[in-house]
Amino acid sequence: MRRISTATKVTDKFGAGKHGFTNGNAVGGVPATDLEDVWFDHMQEEIANVVEWAGITLDGSNRAQLLAALQKIGQAAGMSVANDTGTANTYVIALSPAPAARADGMPVWFKAKTANTGASTLNDGLGAVPLLGYGHAALQGGEIVANGRCLAVWRADVSSYVLVACTGGAMPAAAATQSAHVVTLGQFLSQLGAAGYIKIPSLPRPVILQWGAITTSASADASFTFPLTFPTAYRTGVASYQNNSGSTAVVAALGANGPSAVGVGAYAASTGARLAAQINVWVLGD
Repeated sequence: MRRISTATKVTDKFGAGKHGFTNGNAVGGVPATDLEDVWFDHMQEEIANVVEWAGITLDGSNRAQLLAALQKIGQAAGMSVANDTGTANTYVIALSPAPAARADGMPVWFKAKTANTGASTLNDGLGAVPLLGYGHAALQGGEIVANGRCLAVWRADVSSYVLVACTGGAMPAAAATQSAHVVTLGQFLSQLGAAGYIKIPSLPRPVILQWGAITTSASADASFTFPLTFPTAYRTGVASYQNNSGSTAVVAALGANGPSAVGVGAYAASTGARLAAQINVWVLGD
């Protein structure tokens, strides 16, 4: 932008260095301010750049394009706040000013009327679109609470709003892949029971703890098959005797192993002879 700079400008009209215009005064011998092409070019491009930056095509018959551009930029700057009037999982808001189109990165704040119970949509006046979690996956339920203040951002590349936060709601997040990432509950996979496992998130791979029981043979190791095959390798394990009021001291031991099973033996502590016995097994791997 620049101010008028012709020789007939009104010097410092709006303050030091802030020149202006005059219509002139023929009686007083004051000439009107001469105009210059460079000033008009600046004015034209300053205004046109705002309109075009907002994604609006210049229209010579429309005298409200600068206003529309400023309203759209205002939406993108985070000035969109509305009350939800929809139902659970179907959120509807009326933004003011109403956006003519969605701009990538445009944030909207809204007060949720109801909690969500699963996958949800958001209608901002331009039609209902998916409302996703941080990992760009559908919401599962509990991320939005009644009367919660919610912030969502429009992602043009996935044609969806992404829920950034909702006060009082659970935080939806992508699965952690780095040491400083938030771990999600879904990364703690487990199978609970007499035989089972739990995956503990860690780097570079999850650690898996497994357990179960097996009856050994008096003639050879019994093979304990893991509830879950280790994707990488079995690392270590322990075994112990289930003493059901028996009088014989028993030593349990683990033998040959692989990613899906380990040999288990039971021996009399006094003689070293193999025994048939019920043995508990715990193994660790990744």
